[in-house]
Amino acid sequence: MSTPTEENILTLASTILSKTQELSTFFTSNSLPLLTFSSSPLPPFSTDPIYRNLQGTLRTLLSDLTLLIDGPSETIRQLSFRPQDTAAFQLAIECNLFTIIPLSDSLPLSEISLKSGLDPNRTGRILRFLATNRFFVETSPDYFAHTAFSAEIARDESSRAMLGLACGELFQAAAESYNGIDTKQEDAMHCPWFKRFGVSMYEYYAINPDKAERFAKAMVGFAKSESSVTNVVLELFDWKGKIKQGGIVVDVGGGNGHVSMELAEAFAHLRFVVQDQNEDMIEQGREIATTKKLGDRFSFEKADFFEPQTVRGASGFFLRQCTHNWGDKEVVKIFKALVPGLEGAVDPEGTPLLINECVLPELGAMPRYSERDVRMRDFAMLINGGSKERTRGDFEALLKEADPRYEIVNVLNHEGGAMSLLEVYLMK
Repeated sequence: MSTPTEENILTLASTILSKTQELSTFFTSNSLPLLTFSSSPLPPFSTDPIYRNLQGTLRTLLSDLTLLIDGPSETIRQLSFRPQDTAAFQLAIECNLFTIIPLSDSLPLSEISLKSGLDPNRTGRILRFLATNRFFVETSPDYFAHTAFSAEIARDESSRAMLGLACGELFQAAAESYNGIDTKQEDAMHCPWFKRFGVSMYEYYAINPDKAERFAKAMVGFAKSESSVTNVVLELFDWKGKIKQGGIVVDVGGGNGHVSMELAEAFAHLRFVVQDQNEDMIEQGREIATTKKLGDRFSFEKADFFEPQTVRGASGFFLRQCTHNWGDKEVVKIFKALVPGLEGAVDPEGTPLLINECVLPELGAMPRYSERDVRMRDFAMLINGGSKERTRGDFEALLKEADPRYEIVNVLNHEGGAMSLLEVYLMK
């Protein structure tokens, strides 16, 4: 077990300066501008292992420095006010403050208030509070403009959906954490989400289509903001070498198929069958595929991944961020249900089942702040689905329970990253 270090504020600050200089060199060598709070779009965050390592290290160091200079009492006081941050973002999203303020100029509070439907007093209080977190800036008394951070939310619908979801349903479910924890059972009906809404997350979105639409857009936002999710899938598996020309990849529980569409754009030899239970997502996927002119390489079908797989002759099966939504018993059912499809594949022994999930790290395997992101995912699963993220050993045990022939051949990830692609085969 790790023990507290003897770091002090000077040694931390010195290391932060050194790492920041390394980061500056990285930006310069890659012809990227240094970061500012301007409302101009920030450069896309790199998936380069050098950048990701520096980012994780700096976040850890800066967090430690903040903790030391605040001390326990102030840190606890700040934590006690965190719900106010969430509430302010929720109001800004629901009252359209991000889109009301133009990207290129400031706007008077009176006009913002009129368009938002809130009175000037409360509109100003929301904006001034968010400005303390560098979202919006009061350029002169009662005039507000965007920073790079609020502008990103204004520009990108999926970012607004992601923040709206987090500050809406997810925030409400989190408030039931203690009351919703069942000490004997852990599943979708024994978790804080169920305690708050009276139905599982899947049932909730089935009966609330407007919220389901936002949820789907939010998932696109999460995928974009966590570039390693898509890049692990695109970059690390040998799609050209292991999937034949014209081979069919079955995207199981694929929603609207947005990740498969990225694969289709990168690898012209692939075709896809996207399966999902949600008819709205399926229809949305058909429309997007047509718009992207990918329709001839895509088919969509309503399917339940707990039921035996019906597609035969596939060259691969792709299961992306589905298992973390379910408890162990349900995950075993999902893996069992895939067996008929793998047995009836083009090459049963050589047809991959690709599981794209976060794989929990071994102790000390990544910077602490990076590990915090992973543990945050795991805790979100606990609250919203009575489910969890898993280690490689967890996946191996569940696969073997489903069918002893399952073998994990490889766990592909970027150096230091938790988002992974498990390459699994059904052996003889």
